Parts: sequence; structure tokens; C-alpha cells
Amino acid sequence: MLFKKLFTALFVIGVVLSMTVAAQAHSWFDVSSGDWGTAANWTDDAEPTASDYASIGSLEPGYIYNPATCYVTQSGEVATGVTVGHGGTGTLYITGGTLTMANDYRIGRIQFDWGDATGTVYQSGGEVSQTSTLSARMTALGWGNGDAGYYNMSGGSLDVKGGRGLVVGICGYGEFNLSETGAVTVNKNLWVAGDVIGYLPPSGYDYGTTAESEGYVNQSGGSMTISDHLYVGYKGVGEYNISGGSLSVDDYVYIGTSTGTGKFEVEDVTAMISWNGSATIGANGTLSYVASAGGVSDIALDYAAGTLTINAAAALSFDLSAMSSAVNDILLIDNYGADAISGTFASYGEGDTVHTFGDGSYYTLTYVYDAGTDVSAANDMALVANPIPEPSTLALLAAGLIGLLAYAWRKRK
Repeated sequence: MLFKKLFTALFVIGVVLSMTVAAQAHSWFDVSSGDWGTAANWTDDAEPTASDYASIGSLEPGYIYNPATCYVTQSGEVATGVTVGHGGTGTLYITGGTLTMANDYRIGRIQFDWGDATGTVYQSGGEVSQTSTLSARMTALGWGNGDAGYYNMSGGSLDVKGGRGLVVGICGYGEFNLSETGAVTVNKNLWVAGDVIGYLPPSGYDYGTTAESEGYVNQSGGSMTISDHLYVGYKGVGEYNISGGSLSVDDYVYIGTSTGTGKFEVEDVTAMISWNGSATIGANGTLSYVASAGGVSDIALDYAAGTLTINAAAALSFDLSAMSSAVNDILLIDNYGADAISGTFASYGEGDTVHTFGDGSYYTLTYVYDAGTDVSAANDMALVANPIPEPSTLALLAAGLIGLLAYAWRKRK
């Protein structure tokens, strides 16, 4: 009986160990350029399975073809995790089909002492899903200091379920370019330059710190939907630049509120921006507006209980050079909540002149504008136009002045 119990225990341990080894199996893209769906393009002449980590472009000793370029074109491609640029240079093109992974989606990730990594993804179609909701799982660009990760998305969908969300620049450089019809859904947070954990290296290795991170999101189209928070410049230098498409943040927005430097820039008039919770512009934060000839898009603070808090050291900047005159008011923050805006920017107080045009017209800034869409009146932020009067108006003013002077002259007589 004792022998039977011992045998059973050893058998269970063996099964667990074999499952662990299987879970850590690795598939390396083994040609300089080719399709994901061709078995001969991978080590062991087999496509990655749902238990394999897939790496494209690696300098690990013994594995050649760096740089490497891989194409996803068909449905049913899987891996337990995907690394593009794994201590080397890798490029992934996704033009159609599906790519599903449970664990991390890594773009530009150093490993041990193999060398700095550069990973680039071009997604013009297809569906990419990172499915595990565990707190450690994420999609991330630019892992270690010296690494760079680029995601260029013009179509298809990216669904990020990981508990750490989407990190653009952990300790390295990350850049996410979203355009045309690309659709990104982030189940948790979007971090632009550093997150709360960073990249923890094995003992004896130094991959840099989150303070060294750089992250940039450039959105000219498509949709970005964030279920929790947006952090811009949490630890390093981060920017979110939007000139088109839609951005929806379902919870808080933080810009330059920690030890990093953050900038949120709105360009042109075609973007739809909705912050559906409270927002804070910190001491290291900048809110910037770059107008086209027709003006600039507003930010909807679309939450009845939300507030906009501005640190006294926060910066506000404008580029109105594409406009020729101050004709109409320009709404900047459409505050749907009941609370007034808390604080003012360091660069502009209530009523300050923002820009004067060549014709003499000018804009002033107000924090107590009424857009007519709010729970409470006079809690929006806007540029108020001070136009030059039309010639007919000037003529009427002149006539009125002459009349007043004539009346005064007669009274004297």
C-alpha cells in the first residue's frame, strides 16, 4: 500500500513537471522572412501551439535569422505568448486572420545579455487577442532601457485583456500609431511611459528603470477604448497626441501626476474625445491644443460626478497659427458634471489673452464658460472670441458718437 501511494505521488509530480515544461516550451521563428502558418518556418518544423512562447527576431545563442520578419494572414494562429524583437530585431505584419495568446504580447524586449531589442508590428487587418486577465499579464512596447517597440495599426482589432493593460514604454522606448479603421480595446489601464511595476530583471541583470521610459501614442484615426485609467507620463516622458478618430476612457485620466512628464495634445477638429471620469493635470502635465483653420476638437468630461483638477504648476499651450481671425468661441473642455473646474493653469488665468491675430481680433481664456450641455452652468473651459467689429457696425458706432457729440454741443448752446 505504501509503495502504491509513493508511486501515485511520484506520478502526479511527474505530470505536473511535464505540464510546467510544456507550458514553458518555446518556438523560434527560424527564417529571415516568411508566413506564421508555415510549419517549416519554426524550430522543430512545427507551428507554435497554445502552450508555446513564440519569438520573432532573437539574438539568443544558437538561434539564427536576426532580423526576422513574419506574416500573419490566416485564422487560427495561437501561442501562449508572443515576442517581436526578443533580444534582437523582429517585425510582424498582420494583414488578416486571427492571432490569439493567453499571456504577454511583447514588442521589443531584452532578454539576459543578448543585446537591445527592436520590435515592430504593422497591423492593417485581422484580430489580435491577448486573453488572460491575470494581474501580471499585459501588452507592452519597449521593455528595457535601450529597447524599442513600435505598433503601427491602420486596421483590424487589438483586444488587450491583461491585468496590467497596455504599456507604451516600460523602461525603454514605445510608440503606438493608430490610424484609419484600427480598433483597440484595453480591459484595464493604458500607461504611456512607465507603469507602477516596471520590468523586473533576473538577478544580476539591469534593464533600467521606469524613469528612463519614453512613450508616445499618436492617433489620427481609429478607436481607442480604455476600460479603466489613462496615465500619460507616469514615470518617464509620455505623450498622447490625437488628431482624429475616437478616444474613450471609462475612468480617471492622469497627465503628469507622478514623477514623470506627461502631455496630452489635441490637434484639428475631427477627433472625438470622451473622458468618462475625473481628470487630473499634474504639476508635470501639459494640456495642448493645435488648431486647424476650423478650430480644434473639445474634450468631453462626460461624467455627472466627475471633476477636472488642475495643479497650479500645470501647463496649457496653444498653437492657433493655422487660423486667421477670432470669429467664434472655441470650446476646450465640455464639463458635463456639476462641479466647477478646480484650479487654473500656470500659464493662463481667467480672462487672459491667449492669441492675437493680425487683424486685431483675439482670444481670451475662461474657466467658467457655459456650453449649454451641462448639469451646472458656467463650468466649461473655452476660448472666447473678441472679433474686430464689421465695417457696418463701426459706421453705426461712429454715427452714434457723432450724434452724442452733437447733442452735447446743443446742450451747451
